[in-house]
Amino acid sequence: MLSPHGCAERRKRLWQHLPPQLDLVLIQDAKHLTYFANLYISPFTFRANDAQALLVMTPDQCVLMADHLLDPHLDITHVDQLIRYAWYDGLTSPGPRHQALIREAVAFLRELRPQQRLNVGLEGFAHPAALLHEWQRQGATITPHFIDKAVRSLRRTKDADEVAILQKSADAAAHAMDSALSFLQPGMSEMQLFQHVTSLAQNAVGEPVLIYGDFASGERTLQGGGPPTHRIVQTGDWVILDFSVVLWNYRADLANSWLVGASPSPEQKRLYNLCLAALAEGEKRLKPGTPCRDVDQTVRDVFRHHGLETFFPHHAGHGIGLSHPEPPFLVPQSSEVLMPGDVVTLEPGLYVPNMGGMRIERNYFISPHGSTCLSPHRLTLSPDE
Repeated sequence: MLSPHGCAERRKRLWQHLPPQLDLVLIQDAKHLTYFANLYISPFTFRANDAQALLVMTPDQCVLMADHLLDPHLDITHVDQLIRYAWYDGLTSPGPRHQALIREAVAFLRELRPQQRLNVGLEGFAHPAALLHEWQRQGATITPHFIDKAVRSLRRTKDADEVAILQKSADAAAHAMDSALSFLQPGMSEMQLFQHVTSLAQNAVGEPVLIYGDFASGERTLQGGGPPTHRIVQTGDWVILDFSVVLWNYRADLANSWLVGASPSPEQKRLYNLCLAALAEGEKRLKPGTPCRDVDQTVRDVFRHHGLETFFPHHAGHGIGLSHPEPPFLVPQSSEVLMPGDVVTLEPGLYVPNMGGMRIERNYFISPHGSTCLSPHRLTLSPDE
């Protein structure tokens, strides 16, 4: 989980990026409730259904409002004040869950800021429209100021508590990735591979977590992947395994590709080794001040030198954290520059007809002096190598 200090520092930095005339900020995006207050509502409980919560921030106070059904998630949040209110008691039919939040929030906000004219910071994509409508109906005049750009900028620089969660996600994914290499045999399905990875990753972190990504075999690898199906893996099939373990809303992003039940041909070895070479060359450019387009160019140059650039159709990498992908983007037309605190991936791949599709991927924390690999999982195209 995130730390009290980390949450407090992120809230402090947010206010430093906002217009001084703001009276308060309202946060409802689930990822940002985690980011600023350590509220993470597990999707593996009925309590998450239609869950509603509101973070009310002023320059000197942070208040979280949520109904009591979100216990015990509320007990480990990091805020100055926690307001629990009743919604469903199991005895009486309740109204919609969001209406309870609106009722409690408007009453609290009118008491917190009794003046009628207010400047309020809001998230454009998580706009509490119904709440504002009721607040205005009761006499407030609200001037909205959208804070999405400021939050997006803050999220690029990962704090130590965020990196710790990403490292735990990467460790769980690497454990499952390494096991999958020897687990998958001809005659098994992609779905069995997914179930194996899910079980190992969840055991590694000690709780149910979401797993998503590419679990693709055979001809499906030429399209880059896709979610698992009931396709049966054949001897000599390529497999692309590229997945994330979502932990506390954060997710690392790892990949490897290998041949199942067969030895690679010399040409397949050559293509895979070129992916490894592109990864190694890209790693050399991972340091603060490097334009992201230069990292992308470095990776592509390895393939271009061998006449294979047309078989590498996607980005060289991207940022990870609360979203996937997120800034910075390692692409040919990027306008971004690597900076300390970035956590990025590198994912070179080749998708060559009659050879198969392959992709490898690792994750890196950008420090003031260079980069640290967060995901040193085994990269090989055969479990015997």
